[in-house]
Amino acid sequence: MSAVEATQCSIDEETRQLWLFGDVDNSMAQLAIPTLGLWGQEDVPIRVHLLTDGGCFQTGMGIFDAIEAAQCDVWTIAHGDVLSTGAVMFLAGDVRLMRPNARLMFHRPFNSFDRGTRRDLARADFQLADCERILSRIWLDLDLDEDDLRSVLVGTRDELWYDATRAISGGLAHGLSEC
Repeated sequence: MSAVEATQCSIDEETRQLWLFGDVDNSMAQLAIPTLGLWGQEDVPIRVHLLTDGGCFQTGMGIFDAIEAAQCDVWTIAHGDVLSTGAVMFLAGDVRLMRPNARLMFHRPFNSFDRGTRRDLARADFQLADCERILSRIWLDLDLDEDDLRSVLVGTRDELWYDATRAISGGLAHGLSEC
């Protein structure tokens, strides 16, 4: 097996599998985005395995965009807890699978920016609203039925948890993963 190890990521070039485990941060993106860009030019499926508590929203959106930009099918596979930004990254997959005990958690974006000038706080509010617009577009692009979409939009005001069965029945995942 030809594997390259990084802090939170592993790549298997032979089987075109990418494991993204841990915090969604720049070190994860520095490995994931170029790998997806290179592999995404070929017509061979990529499998992205996720196990993460989430992390930086904008970094996660960079990985989300790289998954969506791939010209081949990208399978996202949830292992264990895939939370927050990681759960949004999961939604970018053309085929979304979950291990039997995996869980997804979504919530409204938030910031902990509570200091600075009025201008700093206004900028933070603008960035937060921008994150919410991005998430709304993602939810609408999923083509959920009206009840599932309403459930997500209302539920994400706090935290919205999905086990594998509920994610499949709600249209967020396509099935269970055997791998």
